[in-house]
Amino acid sequence: MKSASALAFACYAFCPISLPRGPQRGCGLATRPTTTSTPTPTLLLRDGARGGWMMTAVEEEEAWGKKAGKLADGCRHVFLDVGSNIGVHARMLLEPHLYPVANRTRSSRRRRRGADEDEYCVFGFEPNPAHASRHREMEGAYSAVGWRYHFVHAGVGDVDGNLTFYHVGRGDRTLERGFTTNIGKCKPRRTDGGATRRVTCTKEVVRVVRLSSWIDREVHGRYIPEEEEEEEEDTTEVVRTATSKTTTTSPLPPRVVMKMDIEFSELLVLPDLLTSGVLCRDVDAVIGEFHTAAHSGDYPISFPDRGSGEKKGREEGTWTLNTYEEAERLRDDIIGMVHRNPNCKTQIVIGDDETYARDGMPWPVAS
Repeated sequence: MKSASALAFACYAFCPISLPRGPQRGCGLATRPTTTSTPTPTLLLRDGARGGWMMTAVEEEEAWGKKAGKLADGCRHVFLDVGSNIGVHARMLLEPHLYPVANRTRSSRRRRRGADEDEYCVFGFEPNPAHASRHREMEGAYSAVGWRYHFVHAGVGDVDGNLTFYHVGRGDRTLERGFTTNIGKCKPRRTDGGATRRVTCTKEVVRVVRLSSWIDREVHGRYIPEEEEEEEEDTTEVVRTATSKTTTTSPLPPRVVMKMDIEFSELLVLPDLLTSGVLCRDVDAVIGEFHTAAHSGDYPISFPDRGSGEKKGREEGTWTLNTYEEAERLRDDIIGMVHRNPNCKTQIVIGDDETYARDGMPWPVAS
């Protein structure tokens, strides 16, 4: 870790948000700067997983005048919920008053500021078809009150394409935490009494997006609205130094924060985010869970070995992490390369908050 304050910094993402004024931007209802002082809103329907506009080329050209925008255009701050399950982390950001226990420990969150809250956009990546209807319901409920939640029905990987996921029967139909690419979870298990328990395991092929390419295409270089001036005290982030009791304030700059919980695939996706340059360039913080020692029984695990150079054109193989210790070494290498690099702004924080994993809270209602 870079410092003990990394957790506080990363958890700023779960700060309150309220309904903003004016035309909605990003996550579907987008704007681009025009020659006038007021942006012109244009409704643009997008398939987030495929990155394409759901309109003709002529309609697209007319909408933007020259070229299509990005899904994150108009978003001052972006939260990427990668492996969102049923979307509770997005809800903790947008409706913190419903989750007081989780937010009690988030010292960096700011108070609700009323109608002029900075603009946030949340993108939830979830491949499990069992959760798709809930995410679409959530997307509609938030859109109705002016909040920007965009569901990307896809898994994430280091290439665009398809992957085989496995529904591992674990007696939990609400969360279905066993939805994974790791076929090792399908093998028989030993019970505490020493008996062998077979695991119900069905496979399903789902769409996967290369996360580094998606961020580069839809977030990097986005149109960021200017922060409106506020008279209230809490419109700025408070900064204290250890050597002074003086409190200074500075505007909170645009940020991109990612929560990642993708069932072992973090060991495939993070190296690609790092080597592509996207992680250090675009992502301010990653709050993530690494599936290592606590999942020792699931090893060995294998990943596609696509290779390059002399391997190009050859049949794709696999590379394997045989033990959780090997996975921990890879994890430490990734974190070390990020945190030792003075040119990398990214903070990586290991951890997750599943206090309200099953949610159960009502959707917001437009007033």
